[in-house]
Amino acid sequence: MEIENGTELQASVIEFKTPGKFFIHIRTVEIMESLRKVTLALQKTYTKTDSSDEYLPAKGEVCAAKYSQDQNWYRGLVQTVDSSLKKVNILYIDFGNEEDVTLDRLQPLSKDIDPLWPSAVQCRVAQLVPVKGTWSEECCNSARQMLLGQACQISIVETLHGEASFAVHITVPKIGKQLDSYLIEQGYAAKEKDAKNSQAECDINTILNTALENYKSNVSERNEENNQTLVPEPITLCIDGAFVSVVTHVTSPDDFILQQLQNASVIQKLQTGLREHCLQTAASVDFRPARGTICCSQFTEDNQWYRATVLSYTSKDKVCVGYIDFGNCEELNVDRIRPVTEKFLQLPMQAIPCALAGVKPILGVWTPEAILIMKKLVSSKFLKAKVVGRKERKALIELCDEHSDPQASIAELLIATGYAAAAAAADEEEERKKHKADSAVKTEDTAPTVPLPEKLEWTSAGLPDSQAVDVAVSVLHSPGEFYCQRYITRDLQALNELSVELSRYCCAESNLFTPAVGEPCCAVFPGDGNWYRAMVKEVASNGKTKVYFVDYGNTCELAADQLRPIVAKYLKHPFQAIKCWLAGIKPLEKDWTKDAIARFQALTRGTQPKVQVVSKNKSGFGIDMRWKEQSIASILVAEELAVAENANIAETPAAAPPASPHKGGSFPHRWKTAELPLNETFQLHIAEVVNPSLFFAMNTDSQVDMQNLQPLMVELAEYCSRQSQHADLKPKAGVACCARFSGDKNWYRAIVLETFDTAAKVIYADYGNSESVEYSSILPIQEKHLEFPFQVVKCALAAQRESPGEWPQSSVEQFKTLVQGRKVFASVQEFDGELHTVNLKSCAEDGSVNVAQMIMEDLSKSNSKSTTPESVAQTIVEDLTNCSATPTTTEPQPTCRTKCCCAHLSQKVDKLEKLLLMVASKLMDPQKNC
Repeated sequence: MEIENGTELQASVIEFKTPGKFFIHIRTVEIMESLRKVTLALQKTYTKTDSSDEYLPAKGEVCAAKYSQDQNWYRGLVQTVDSSLKKVNILYIDFGNEEDVTLDRLQPLSKDIDPLWPSAVQCRVAQLVPVKGTWSEECCNSARQMLLGQACQISIVETLHGEASFAVHITVPKIGKQLDSYLIEQGYAAKEKDAKNSQAECDINTILNTALENYKSNVSERNEENNQTLVPEPITLCIDGAFVSVVTHVTSPDDFILQQLQNASVIQKLQTGLREHCLQTAASVDFRPARGTICCSQFTEDNQWYRATVLSYTSKDKVCVGYIDFGNCEELNVDRIRPVTEKFLQLPMQAIPCALAGVKPILGVWTPEAILIMKKLVSSKFLKAKVVGRKERKALIELCDEHSDPQASIAELLIATGYAAAAAAADEEEERKKHKADSAVKTEDTAPTVPLPEKLEWTSAGLPDSQAVDVAVSVLHSPGEFYCQRYITRDLQALNELSVELSRYCCAESNLFTPAVGEPCCAVFPGDGNWYRAMVKEVASNGKTKVYFVDYGNTCELAADQLRPIVAKYLKHPFQAIKCWLAGIKPLEKDWTKDAIARFQALTRGTQPKVQVVSKNKSGFGIDMRWKEQSIASILVAEELAVAENANIAETPAAAPPASPHKGGSFPHRWKTAELPLNETFQLHIAEVVNPSLFFAMNTDSQVDMQNLQPLMVELAEYCSRQSQHADLKPKAGVACCARFSGDKNWYRAIVLETFDTAAKVIYADYGNSESVEYSSILPIQEKHLEFPFQVVKCALAAQRESPGEWPQSSVEQFKTLVQGRKVFASVQEFDGELHTVNLKSCAEDGSVNVAQMIMEDLSKSNSKSTTPESVAQTIVEDLTNCSATPTTTEPQPTCRTKCCCAHLSQKVDKLEKLLLMVASKLMDPQKNC
């Protein structure tokens, strides 16, 4: 993709290291689709590859690498090679992240993989430099939180390194300003030309960290010196004590902040009280609390109120504060702080300063990469924390992620990935002995103890090896992939009861779920809005999560608020969805045809077929499925919808049943319709004309209720997506249906106007446009989808006398000329609940005309012409000529041709008798012809 300077782009930030190096995905359909195809091709190529042959790539080579987090294959650029450790450092060129990868997780890049330009585009903020030569961790964290995963507007300023990277201006959506302006305002960066001057300025980050350290180290002394200033006590911990925790702030593995999860409700109650207090307390220019004073501070990122301590003043209007319950600090305007009352100071400080046990930096100081990995390992997780000692006024803590499989020690993960070294056991043992006396000290935290969460374990239902059992097909993709449930009453009853309990739990559970591939959760199914058990299959870069519903077999992509964490008791019942395929057959070509899928669905719909296992592997079961003692595989082979993989399948079965209509849907002749206003004149849009006695129209003055229509369209799309398309379903004219619009491939409510051999003409019931669609794009409609009135209404022209049973074509054409493409005004004469009888006036340049009057005059002329002896005689000749012709009818033809001809000739004879009598009467009374 060619990108010129000055180009404006929509992009997502996918990896952020520093303002001088971050990666984006350019948000275009073509790029995202190309990336998807490359990723799928990589999984297909390498998933079953034998990696026994060791492959050592060269530095700068692009290869295929298996990512440690999700075990999928991606394109990677080799940045460094360590042949002694059999390890290389990989930059994933489509996503921007890096990691060390062992040789057994590398493969040469296949020539079959499309040589797509790297999807991750490297960028840096244009014309900006850090104030102290390197980007501070606080700066990187702040920018990362605002940008990572966000869609942003990006402007290309300069192309760097021969189009390998770009200098850009990037707008931060959360604050509505450019990142460079924000970084300069916060004192993190300066314009390149002002860099020298900025070195002399005060480093805000240094002030904050130093002041916070002074505050931490002097809490006790400050309390002794000034008893008038009430400061919450720190939480004290017992050696060998354990609790469930969340990490709220990370400076390094030697300096991070924990909160005890058991105090979450207490903290939430505190926040509510602070918010109410601060909303009632006005800002005051005279409120300038001294250093070390506790106050309320409004955090700039979420505008919520928290307890904080004043660290220092950086200017007349700026103050630095440290948040005593979370451990982070920031500079903000003085008008964002308020005095705090004593009742909010009773609760101990919830931020627990900690150091990670068992690790030390490899080079003496923690590298930015090690700190970043630490943050990723602990972010948004419930971790078991065990106090093993004290280190420099911090609790020495062992952290373990018990929800991972297998359970993971954070220290061991840092060591295993090469970002930390193991700390000497003797040093830590000394720390334990040194503070052993502290083990008798009780914690001052009075919050109730919460038990540690249970480890999540689950099982899946299966099929017995040598027994035929009844099943119900829950999801059907093709004969090569479908999902069954064992048809056991007690299991299905247990599943129903579980669903009820799960819905109650999820409605009460407010915590959102942090998705990880392979983790179980609770998920909303958009089709009915209910909660079900699910498993995370994929976490997309757009924030959506693809889940697999473990009791039914279908998959869906959901937003974060549609997921909830699951607890162990809801995993005791085995997952009910069993993946299967019909053994012994394969598709005629590469993929299963629509006809084969539709036939298989027809044979299994509404039944509990018997199945027996023929083969099995880790993913599911190859089965023999029976319909009325006949092998369904044999039926598909006999009907030439599949081919046999062995001779046993090729037997010719007895006749199988025809495909049945879609379950739960029909082609009704009646539906609710919008009502046109009575006793008033309004403009009417004539959308389609059958004849003057039946046409379809829309009121141009009325507004469509999109608030109700939009959810209906979503539900209709969900219903249609679960159906298989049947080309043999041929509805009659005049019925309602679901039809797929060729313009956007979406499903809409429609009415069938005409039918042909392979297609039907439909009018879309809520929009008024019409087109011809193939029968495979027409489905029955469910009754619930008819409850919202059709916006297109059926109308008939109000006539002064009775309309003919069959309108002459000339009258139909004249009616179309008068009403279609013209401004038409209408008034309703009658409405019987289905059909509006209307008076119409058609407007033209030379004035308006009464449509009914014009049509009736034309009809009278046609009738008078047809009653002359000459016209009657001509009709007789035409009828006699055509009497032997095959009748034309839209109804199914009888099987007996003789019977068909006789019936038709009988009708002709009756008609001829009437015509002859008319001719005779006119000849006998010539005066009537004058």
